[in-house]
Amino acid sequence: MRCRFTELRSLVIEVLERVVSPEDRSRVFLFAPEPVFASVDTKLLEHVVVSLLANALDSAHESCSVVMRLEERDEAAWLSVTDTPSAEASEKSGVSEAIIEAHGGTLEGSSFALPLGTAPARQPRLAGFHALLIGSGLPHVRDLLAMLAAEGMTAIPATTRSDALRAVRTRKPDAVVADFDMPDGPGVLAELRSRLPHTLIALVTDRSSTRVLSREPIILVNPIDAGELFAVIARRLATSDRDL
Repeated sequence: MRCRFTELRSLVIEVLERVVSPEDRSRVFLFAPEPVFASVDTKLLEHVVVSLLANALDSAHESCSVVMRLEERDEAAWLSVTDTPSAEASEKSGVSEAIIEAHGGTLEGSSFALPLGTAPARQPRLAGFHALLIGSGLPHVRDLLAMLAAEGMTAIPATTRSDALRAVRTRKPDAVVADFDMPDGPGVLAELRSRLPHTLIALVTDRSSTRVLSREPIILVNPIDAGELFAVIARRLATSDRDL
């Protein structure tokens, strides 16, 4: 089976729209007030839903309504179809029963229960990347550190030129954020360019004239905003070609 985290209400609606004829559409009602999630093989589960619905429409008098109810109950995802005689349903439920049991659920007459699913954990976008933040005057450093850490990125602050160069020798960073207005900012930038020719470097400055120094892979952020700077770092490191 190929199971994936699925919102079952949407799945059931798609089945109804696809398999119920225009003549029967007014007879079928779906009660699904809240979204219900489970990890399922959608193709196999669609087979079960179609089977239960077809049994209900074939067995019920043409003047009777067919009600499908999807809800979260007893820590399970329940789908039931009314107006399906239990005897006839059991005769036709062999394949459906095997499918539901393969999902860890149970099929009882015209209803089935499936274990509730949990959303898969999102992988941090910057896991495994390393950043170096240089300068004592960098604003919003605490906010930026929190944003990077939330995405799995390790960030180390360095307040002086010597601290920064020592950190670069210890471990090559994937991204550098440097305060260009720090003492000897141009000299720090020159050394960074020399030692890290393909590393993303973002300069923070209050001097608009500094923009003339901008050339790839350097990005100037002025005025500084932690969210904007984080977005630049995340976007650039997410690309496969870091030299552009």
